[in-house]
Amino acid sequence: MSGSRRLRGLLVVAGLAVLAVLAALAAIQEGVRAPGVWCTRDGDPFRASTRVDPHVTAVIPTDSFEVCELDEPCVAADAAGVWLLRRRERELVRVDPRTNIVVARIGLGRGLDASWAPQSLAIGDGAVWVFTSRLPPAHPPPDGSRPSRPGRYLPVVVQRVDPATNAVANLRLPTRRLAGPLPAGLAQTGGTQAAAAAGGAVWLIGFGDQVVRLDEASGAIKAIAVGAQVRDLAAVDGGVWLATDAGLVRLNLSGNATTGRPITPGPDQRYTGLAATSDGLWAMVTRQLREGPMVVPTTLDRVVRLDPASGRVLASVPVAHGSTELVGLRGGDGLLAVALTQAHTCGFATEWQYDVSVVDARSGHVRVRAGIDDNVADVAVGAGAVWIAEPSTGRLLRVDPSS
Repeated sequence: MSGSRRLRGLLVVAGLAVLAVLAALAAIQEGVRAPGVWCTRDGDPFRASTRVDPHVTAVIPTDSFEVCELDEPCVAADAAGVWLLRRRERELVRVDPRTNIVVARIGLGRGLDASWAPQSLAIGDGAVWVFTSRLPPAHPPPDGSRPSRPGRYLPVVVQRVDPATNAVANLRLPTRRLAGPLPAGLAQTGGTQAAAAAGGAVWLIGFGDQVVRLDEASGAIKAIAVGAQVRDLAAVDGGVWLATDAGLVRLNLSGNATTGRPITPGPDQRYTGLAATSDGLWAMVTRQLREGPMVVPTTLDRVVRLDPASGRVLASVPVAHGSTELVGLRGGDGLLAVALTQAHTCGFATEWQYDVSVVDARSGHVRVRAGIDDNVADVAVGAGAVWIAEPSTGRLLRVDPSS
């Protein structure tokens, strides 16, 4: 009798094991997402799953493909709306965060010929700021170090959008005073926010070691050299912080440095991204590999909260998990959004997967981690949610921190 019970027990266990294996295979076949990993259907890298992460609470179409380039600033959000650039159409799409519906399409081409295109945007001082430049030459120099014609630089137009009326005002910058030919006079910073507005001025990353201060009222510009390549900037608590290759530098609202020597996170580490929240300043720390005289950024390590007055580290949050590229670090409404990409292996295929972590800026706890089954161009925080721009579909995804 005991032998028969034992046999029946073994058969039950074996049956459950078979069912578990079949369920796992079915999950992979249908593209179900394991924590932090998306697998393509049938292991075929050309048949991507279209399943939406359960933390995404709204998918908003914008009637446009390639709404923005990969890893470039193109979305911003505040209580007045969510703002998304459509570069090809030269327009700014406004979404009502209460209804998740497109409520306005604002043209950005007035007074500009077809050679101009919007490059990035920022929110501050009661307005939306769009940075527009002429398209780069058809055949730029291979190293990108010289303009197409000596002594000439690509001009920039800063466009101010009034959220109350959607009216656009153009302010042309005399970029001949800026030392560099890059589009829009802005460094291409791999998705990190390249502009901010605070204290009656718009702050732009210029070429090389320059930051540009534009007075909103007079249009006067001031080019500020800080001694090292600027990677990102953020405005918080009466100052503007810069992440440079030499470390963190703080400027007051007049453009004068107040930190003394640049602040570094530690040996063989670098600050590569900055974000301001209502609770302070945040930075991404990247570990570096030394190869002889060269220092090469390798993997992302952690996000740290800094004292906005001194730059001292107050807290550390490990959100990178082996990621190798920072897509966007954005803050607002007491939240921090960290968009990262990393390689995952699914069968014989290796895919780059995108993850967006939503961090409570007060406690440092990760509230939500969403996997995105498409490329992520940019993220924004505002109106109580995180907003994700997908470049290939033109969709805007909404992630609520309580989802």
